[in-house]
Amino acid sequence: MFHIIPLLINWCLIAIVTTGCVNLYIRFKIERFSPYENVILIGTLFIDVHALHVLLTMGLFPDRSFYDWGSPYGLLYGPLIYLTIKTSLFPTYLKKIGPITLHILPFLLYFIGYLIVIIQGSKPGFFYTMIRQTLYPATIISIFFYTGLNLYLYRKSDLKLVSLQDLFTSVSLSLFLAALLIIAVTVVDHENHSLYAIPRLMLYLLMLFGNSVILKYYLERLILSTTSQKEYSKKKNVIPSVPYQKSGLSNEDLEQHSIIIKSIMEKQNIYLDPSLNLEKLAQLSGISKHHLSQVFNVYFKTSFTDFINQKRIEYALLQISDSANQLSMEQLAFQSGFNSKVSFYRHFKEYSGITPSAYKKQVQKNI
Repeated sequence: MFHIIPLLINWCLIAIVTTGCVNLYIRFKIERFSPYENVILIGTLFIDVHALHVLLTMGLFPDRSFYDWGSPYGLLYGPLIYLTIKTSLFPTYLKKIGPITLHILPFLLYFIGYLIVIIQGSKPGFFYTMIRQTLYPATIISIFFYTGLNLYLYRKSDLKLVSLQDLFTSVSLSLFLAALLIIAVTVVDHENHSLYAIPRLMLYLLMLFGNSVILKYYLERLILSTTSQKEYSKKKNVIPSVPYQKSGLSNEDLEQHSIIIKSIMEKQNIYLDPSLNLEKLAQLSGISKHHLSQVFNVYFKTSFTDFINQKRIEYALLQISDSANQLSMEQLAFQSGFNSKVSFYRHFKEYSGITPSAYKKQVQKNI
């Protein structure tokens, strides 16, 4: 049985790299991604680099096991997931170099030590001993810490981007399982290749699962317009095809496009994306920007910007009315899809007639 495991590991690593390449291909087919999706891109690249590193070390340096088990990749998975969730709530968070550096500092320090050991020929020494004795415990602590932090942030944020819920939940669970497997790896002698290979295979399967979850997320972005079209075909009693006086689109076309737009808004809560614009909505819906403008102006009788801002304010009103929601106004502004607190306050007052703080006080008085 044990002699099959190395072969399975190789195939698993190849599958990781393959799915990673597919993810990158799909990612670059879709333009204008949000900040958190750029972090997902970094995560995809990181998983690919990790898998390629293992493949190369196994193929080129089979007698130097340190090249594999001494690499500190595990210290970066937790921070990457955390940064993804954080930037989904606060798009400008990536501009804060200090906090980001703090999160990746453990990985950087161990990676420098790892390179020093390789330069020294993997001979026992200070850095070799430090990595051998502390890398896996540090990785376990990091993963448990970030799993808890990610779940806490996820629950506290009341994240409404439906397409991200499964992604964050699945990857956080995988992170927790990875910590358990690393514990198993820790108690196994690295030189005992048979026993050491079992938890390694399971870890690589988790990496493959992570890539598969990301692939699912990317594919959903591509097929959303197709599913919306299918939903429309099931609709009955379509308005007769008589053109609006102010539009080149027929009533039927306007109705069809409006159904697609409503479906995207309801299923994906895409209006919470601060980078959303006509071009991005056109990519998601399969409707040209010109026709989208006509649908908003003629069918919804408003502009695209006003329509999106209204959806964001309606979302914010629901959040403020929820007594369990403890977000600050600045956090709520970003979570509602606005790029600044000032913009949020201005649109909120235009829509409701009062400021968010005043509305919150009214709600609290009525409780």
